[in-house]
Amino acid sequence: MIEKHILKLLEKNNRVIIPDFGAFLKGSGSSKNIFFNEFIKVDDGLLINSIIENEKLSRNDVSQEIAEFIEKVNTELSKKQKSVIEGFGVLFKDEKDKIKFEIDEKVIIPVIPEKKSKTVEKEKVTPVKKIDKKQTKMENPAPIKKETKTEKKKNTTLILILFIVILIIILAVLGYLYQDDIFGNKAKKEADKIELIKKAEKENQAASLAKEKAKELEMQNAKEEAKLAEIEVKEELALKNQKFYLIGGVFKEIQNAKDLLSELEYEGFNEAKFIEIDGLNYLCYNSFISYSKAKAELQNAKDKGYEVWILKH
Repeated sequence: MIEKHILKLLEKNNRVIIPDFGAFLKGSGSSKNIFFNEFIKVDDGLLINSIIENEKLSRNDVSQEIAEFIEKVNTELSKKQKSVIEGFGVLFKDEKDKIKFEIDEKVIIPVIPEKKSKTVEKEKVTPVKKIDKKQTKMENPAPIKKETKTEKKKNTTLILILFIVILIIILAVLGYLYQDDIFGNKAKKEADKIELIKKAEKENQAASLAKEKAKELEMQNAKEEAKLAEIEVKEELALKNQKFYLIGGVFKEIQNAKDLLSELEYEGFNEAKFIEIDGLNYLCYNSFISYSKAKAELQNAKDKGYEVWILKH
């Protein structure tokens, strides 16, 4: 369903954003010049509103459809497979692990004609009539000189305004033609900058935690360890009726996730299974009574490249 809306929207738009995933961008000059940018993912409402209007679905239903589409594509790409978008093309990852798009040869998307800038006609300057010599002798020439200077000043002002208008039009046209490249590169730079900041923060946090842990270990004694053990036992007893589940995905049908379950078992998650909560099937890597143990296993799964979160139930 989503595929046909993406294709239809690209016929009249230069960009279609799939929220929280990426955007299909249409280049200029060719109906085959379609590419994918994984850094533009902020929802502009175009895709969701189109599906709501044409399919008569609620916003929640449309959001769920989009989430399932994204999950399907990510699952296929994580297995180094091509994700086929029916009637449109395929998504795949290159050697640098970047998502690329290859359009189907049968697909023809109309090219949006470039907007032509309006040319400003130059003002016609009427020639000054020749002044009769006799008339010049009889009249005071001073007013004539004033009028000439005023006309020159007006002409200079008009030329300056005309130059500014033409410059603004040229800049507007260039901005419209290359807006996707400009904002795409800006978004990539911003994403790289944020990634570097996060990495630095993690390294600083790790160093701080290591220092704090070293100090704690030096200051700890047998009595403090006993107290900590006692507190942990009390917490486990208090939470005996609750568990912390390590969740890897939610599916309406169990059959749709058998491949992922087999992959988890192969990676060493022998406790992986499905649990049913509120009518939905949750793919559970493991369950724990202690939150700290669940958190440690969560990091282990993330280090192996899996999208995992903790569910308390």
